[in-house]
Amino acid sequence: MGAVKSSSYLFLNGLRLHYQNWNLKEGGSPVVLVHGLAYTARMWDFVAPLLVDLGWMPLAPDQRGHGLSDETEGEYTFDLVVRDLVVFLEMTNLEKPLLVGHFRGGMVVLEYAARVSTGPRSPAGIVLVDGGIGQLSDIPGATWERVRDFLAPSNTTGMTLENLHRHLLKPNPTWTLTDEVLPTMLANYHIDENERVTPRPNYDRHLQILQKIWEFNSYVHYPKIRYPVLMIATCPREPLDGLARLRFEYRQRGVEQAQEIIRDLTVHWMMDTIHDVPLQRPRELTLLIDQFGKSIND
Repeated sequence: MGAVKSSSYLFLNGLRLHYQNWNLKEGGSPVVLVHGLAYTARMWDFVAPLLVDLGWMPLAPDQRGHGLSDETEGEYTFDLVVRDLVVFLEMTNLEKPLLVGHFRGGMVVLEYAARVSTGPRSPAGIVLVDGGIGQLSDIPGATWERVRDFLAPSNTTGMTLENLHRHLLKPNPTWTLTDEVLPTMLANYHIDENERVTPRPNYDRHLQILQKIWEFNSYVHYPKIRYPVLMIATCPREPLDGLARLRFEYRQRGVEQAQEIIRDLTVHWMMDTIHDVPLQRPRELTLLIDQFGKSIND
């Protein structure tokens, strides 16, 4: 029997939070998959079924203001979104889950693990996929303004659906989005009756969250981690251009810091790989998660 995906909602911390789960009734070792900025739980659509085949029970929430979860007023601080994860794990009654986070989701998972050190909701281990590895402030000469200019997305607000398709499917030297992956990407947008799109979160909210990522201090959390950690860092295809080289070098510094501080750390570099690992290399990522998770459960 293949993986059966279903959607559910929880009311927590003043919002309706959507999440996907696979084979929840069948059981298995719990693994919670936390997406990054401007993505949704569907980021894991190609990873979760493979995890089910390997004996895992995946759950993937849409973070606050993303996907089918409610938007709320005010800033989306890390304190707030980590508390969302705390209550999510309490309400789903998961014990000793493996926590996996991509980019901003990795930072959420890292801070959660630093806070929750004991009890049934403490993680069995954490997997940081290109997130929570280093700090943007490590980039030489970095300022918030420079980081914003580097990492701010194209403002697609009001774009036609046809033009959005064209924008998403444009060729990339490392990896070009496929028609199979396109629905996963479209889940990041609201599409109105006139086929005009609005990104979720919207452009201004995206920049606000990006500033919180800029301010996030990974290194302050490393000494508090008491669980096995797998860091999966990416390096795009050579030769690296200026921005790609800066990203690679700050990840290198982050890995070096983590190796000095985190007691039980495994590092895996995924070469010739873009940032969106769950979409480009789902099978390889799944095997890394599975091998790590089973090694700490033995």
